[in-house]
Amino acid sequence: KSDLIEILLELGRTLEARDLAQLVPAAADLRRTAEEATEAADTARRAAEQAIAAQAAIEAARQRHPKAINEDLLSRLAETLSCQVPELPERASALVRFCDERVAQQRIVQALQKL
Repeated sequence: KSDLIEILLELGRTLEARDLAQLVPAAADLRRTAEEATEAADTARRAAEQAIAAQAAIEAARQRHPKAINEDLLSRLAETLSCQVPELPERASALVRFCDERVAQQRIVQALQKL
């Protein structure tokens, strides 16, 4: 019984709830935030996977046809990433970093949920 009370007190401190009545809404807010973070991380992960695949496609095209890269593919990819063709490697790297950060945020939220 004392363990349960200690857990509730720690949870209240973690969620900055001043009393038991605030604990449930704070936990619900944390759950909503975690769900939103999970959704955002999933979206970011899918975008990162697409960016990595695009980088691989660009590199494969360069290796197969060093002088004749498929300009249409590069132009469409640049349009999707809202940049110019020469900026594609930098933009794809930034997208991967962004996705990594979102996944890290999701892991932090999940760790907090386990408290």
